[in-house]
Formats: sequence, structure tokens, C-alpha cells
Amino acid sequence: MRNVTIKKTIKCDLTADQWELYTHCEDLQPTACALVAEKLNRSVEFFLNNYPKDEARKHMTKLMEQYSEVGAADSEPFGILADLLELFYDEK
Repeated sequence: MRNVTIKKTIKCDLTADQWELYTHCEDLQPTACALVAEKLNRSVEFFLNNYPKDEARKHMTKLMEQYSEVGAADSEPFGILADLLELFYDEK
């Protein structure tokens, strides 16, 4: 159909536990994981709402690797990202 635009958007508010970050590590400041979770959430929103799937994944991967000290580069958070990418981009 001409002159019709449909835009999908994502809003993400996952907790540090939901991202499966190192929330129970005594070596971290109590708010470190919460701050990283917030950064991941806002970045998911920005990259998924503004970039194609492969570019969004690339940007998120780079960001998550920067926060490896709180577990953001582990397989579990990458699994969460994969789920979000599938939900947002892939129609079933």
C-alpha cells in the first residue's frame, strides 16, 4: 500500500538480574550492575529503533564487551540480546 508507514518501537526496562549480570558479586559496587543494566536498556532502545538487525547487534556487542567486568559479555546477557533481536526484527 502506498503512503503508509508502519513503525515498530521497543521500550526496554530489564533489571540487572534479568540481564543476568553479576549482581551478587561482592567486589562490585552495589549500583554498578543497575547502572550497566540501565545503559544496556537505553542502548537496546536506541540501536533497535534506529538500525537494521545486524548493525544493532554489532553496536550492542561492542557495548556489552565494554562492561565485561559486570558480566555483560557473558553468554547469558548475549542470549538476552539475541531474544530481544528476534522478538523485535523477526516476524513469526
